[in-house]
Amino acid sequence: MVSNILFNCAENAVKIRRNLIKKHYLETVIVLPPKLFFEVNIDIYVLILRKGREEENVLFINATDLFVKEDANLNKLSKENIKEIVKMYEEFRQGGQITSQRGLIVSPSEIEKDNFFYILLPKRFFRQKNDKLAQVKTSELFEQIRVLFQEVKNLSQELEIIYNNLSEVSKILTCEETERQRDRETERQREFNQ
Repeated sequence: MVSNILFNCAENAVKIRRNLIKKHYLETVIVLPPKLFFEVNIDIYVLILRKGREEENVLFINATDLFVKEDANLNKLSKENIKEIVKMYEEFRQGGQITSQRGLIVSPSEIEKDNFFYILLPKRFFRQKNDKLAQVKTSELFEQIRVLFQEVKNLSQELEIIYNNLSEVSKILTCEETERQRDRETERQREFNQ
């Protein structure tokens, strides 16, 4: 199936997609790589529809990078590629978690959110997933930077204390050395005077 069925904003297309989601008919959207068919250089979409299913979530599978290059004009799905896609689908059907980064389970509320036209392009949902991951990573990074700055501050305070202690020790040593020199001078003066 070509992609425009997933985003066409014509009234009938929107109505069909809305019913597919509201009645839980749409089970899975799989994006296959381009060039699976000779000189067809667009992503291919597979929609799996199932009537009467209880699960309301939809599985999106991004398999655009799962292929073996046959030649410059043709890509091919290997047995391993097919197994990976089927494994994600079976995990979803059995109610399990999807372990692959290529799979994403989306609830109807996530599909409806800011989506009046019920656009079902998988890239839209994977982008949101990546944005959330980036936010998490950014917040984790921010926390790590904050901790590092606190450590630098603590080390700076410790270094200041060490520096002050060394300065005091240096002054004491300087005074002691000055006294020893004075004592030696005094001793020389005495020896000289005798």
